[in-house]
Amino acid sequence: MTIGRRHYVPLILGAVTLIGWEIFLLRQPPPYFAVGAALLLAYYLAAHILLGPGLKTKRSRLEFLIIPGWLTTSGMAFALLTESALVRQMLAVVVALFILLFFESILTYVWQHEQYVAFSLENLSGYAATLTVFFVSASLLGLATLLTIKLTWLVLIFIVALALVGYELFWVSKLLIRPGLIYTLVITLLLGELFVVVYFLPLHYLSGGAALTVLWYTAVILARAKLTGVLTAKMIKRHLGLAALLLLIILGTARWI
Repeated sequence: MTIGRRHYVPLILGAVTLIGWEIFLLRQPPPYFAVGAALLLAYYLAAHILLGPGLKTKRSRLEFLIIPGWLTTSGMAFALLTESALVRQMLAVVVALFILLFFESILTYVWQHEQYVAFSLENLSGYAATLTVFFVSASLLGLATLLTIKLTWLVLIFIVALALVGYELFWVSKLLIRPGLIYTLVITLLLGELFVVVYFLPLHYLSGGAALTVLWYTAVILARAKLTGVLTAKMIKRHLGLAALLLLIILGTARWI
């Protein structure tokens, strides 16, 4: 496949994602596992095409799929809890747009590196990872109120999701050295404990998911700053102050059940 034909891959993948979401939203009961598996396979094939057959580190194809895969599947789980048809359609468009932009960035980075905008993949991954953490947190908390699911399974899924998302985020930022792995592990375990706390609070799943996302985002931002050597006392105070303010707003306006 020539570079010209590869240009169509991200656009096709965005369209396939949107079509898959529409099938998921319109069919009853929603074919969650079938659509999710089909989209994950499409992402893997796209990564294989874009990264080329001569890739030295074969596992990079899988590492690039972590955030897109979790964003798509957790987004669909979140859509199951959403009553508004408009919001569900907006979710479909947002996820499809991210998939298009993410794989377009991979294409540019690999095949047209001179046109690559610095930190595009890192920034896109950061935005998507944050949204994914919210989808995962809110979906698990919401499903816990509707279904009889053991807390152990909820925590396990939550920890696995955050560990993998954090792994790719540090990996794509080229920070996956031993300290990066340690920070990922610590942040994941800390958020796992906080998930249990939120689980027992009479808090609406949207508010609980938002609170956990704020805490995760703050921890990751500070960890990345530490690893890149730009962490300062002023930065710590600013981010902790912002996190405290957001938590006050979330908890102050939350629906307690």
